[in-house]
Amino acid sequence: MISKTDSIAKVKGIASMHHHSRRVLASAAFMFVTAFSTASTYAQDATAVAQRLKDVLAYQGVDLAWTTATGSGSQVVLDGVTYGASGRAEKLPVGKVTLDGVVENNGGYNIATMTFAPISLNDSGMSFDVTPATLSGVKVPPPGGTDYLSNMLFYESGKIDRAEVKQGDKQIAMVEGIHFNMTPPVGAPMNFTGGADKFSVDLTTMPDPKAKATAQALGYDQISGNMQINGTWNPQDGRLQLSKYDIAVDNAGKLGMTFDLGGYTPEFLTTMQQLTKKMSENPQADDNQQETAQIVNLAQALVLNGASIRFDDASITNKVLNFVAQQQGTDPAQLREQTKTIVPFLLASSPIKDEMLKKNIAEAVVKYLDDPKNLTIRANPATPQPFAILGALGQTDPASLPTALGMTVTANE
Repeated sequence: MISKTDSIAKVKGIASMHHHSRRVLASAAFMFVTAFSTASTYAQDATAVAQRLKDVLAYQGVDLAWTTATGSGSQVVLDGVTYGASGRAEKLPVGKVTLDGVVENNGGYNIATMTFAPISLNDSGMSFDVTPATLSGVKVPPPGGTDYLSNMLFYESGKIDRAEVKQGDKQIAMVEGIHFNMTPPVGAPMNFTGGADKFSVDLTTMPDPKAKATAQALGYDQISGNMQINGTWNPQDGRLQLSKYDIAVDNAGKLGMTFDLGGYTPEFLTTMQQLTKKMSENPQADDNQQETAQIVNLAQALVLNGASIRFDDASITNKVLNFVAQQQGTDPAQLREQTKTIVPFLLASSPIKDEMLKKNIAEAVVKYLDDPKNLTIRANPATPQPFAILGALGQTDPASLPTALGMTVTANE
């Protein structure tokens, strides 16, 4: 504050202070303009981030919409979010989505975490509730991509703690600990793992009375278990390997599947994406039959390197034998022996040409029935088999298809 004494200071002092005041005012004005400009930039960034996310999902055949997009620092919040398949009126109301750690990257964006608000849907007495979902290490690609890979929304990990379906107050199904992890396919194959730590299903709610009665007779009013997935994908050569897809049901058994495919290239995915997007945008179009035929033809370009299905028993085999024996009014041990005797005759009258395979199947079934542990069916062709050839063979000479696939059956490995 300038005192009265200062007012009689020398002209030099006045000039000096006047110059100083101008500098202070200029600095204040600069700070105000900068703050206002920064706030405007955040708002523009929020809209830009949302729009880029919308564009990427649109490429993948998903419509994304929101009512407001706001930004503060590196955080972007989208409210009133809905999404659904392109061209379809039905949209899933997601609500609020929070993006934290947003960093612009050459027109795209790196996002540390995306958090989705809880979802709760109700319809005709049925309810569906999902706890907040989180995606981490999200990479939204920049514009200008020319294929599926360069337009792919990538994330390093995702998780949902719990999803639940109820009918009134009664729980029908529940899944806990849903998780998924991926490594980016940059200079190396993409590795992915995932699964669910626990699931449960109430089988007493099945609408089919016969199926419900059978489940109850086997002792499965409710089932619980877990699921695990592991695999790799190499965009360079299009090789997709699913090394584990296990669904385990407690006190029943575990079903495991693997496959090894070739031809699953970014070019294949780009064409497939374009065809499915066109079909979803025009679901009533008359020419969808043409797109469907193109998809079938496109799938024939894939190559089968190998595959397997394995079942590990955890008591369900003997339960089924006991149930069937009771239905037929016989003894379980007698039914087991009858089955072992019948299998070779069934195979002898089957269209399978490979006599060694018939013998292989019969021996595996007998071994499994004597001591139910595990049963595995493998396809291990001598050379990779294009789906086009397998499809043609299946139509012209289906009996030779198992031989072309290199099929084997083993028990209790």
